[in-house]
Amino acid sequence: MCCLKCDTFPLKIEATEVENEEQEDNKEFILNMLQRVDYEALKGAAKDLSIEGLPDILPENVGENEAAMKSLHKLLLELQVKNGDLVCTNPQCGRRYPIKDRIPNMVLRDDEVMELKK
Repeated sequence: MCCLKCDTFPLKIEATEVENEEQEDNKEFILNMLQRVDYEALKGAAKDLSIEGLPDILPENVGENEAAMKSLHKLLLELQVKNGDLVCTNPQCGRRYPIKDRIPNMVLRDDEVMELKK
């Protein structure tokens, strides 16, 4: 969910600085994470970050698909968005959440806090 007025999911990633930190292969971790994430949202993040190789539909035997596992490894374990924005794709909202030093700032604005208090 984007904000109090908008239920857009997922947010688009607009990275201005990305870091790649090499990690050892961890097939078990990746397969475990796939059971807990929204695969469509994960594919969107991969697209936003120009990572190719994910299948359109997650096959039951994804652990045997080398190209998919390589892409998932990069996306889930190695790539870190250092700076950029998370952006709502709803044209009526367009809210931007800045990412600075790998930390997204998703704090409510003052007007949103006031609306909650009503």
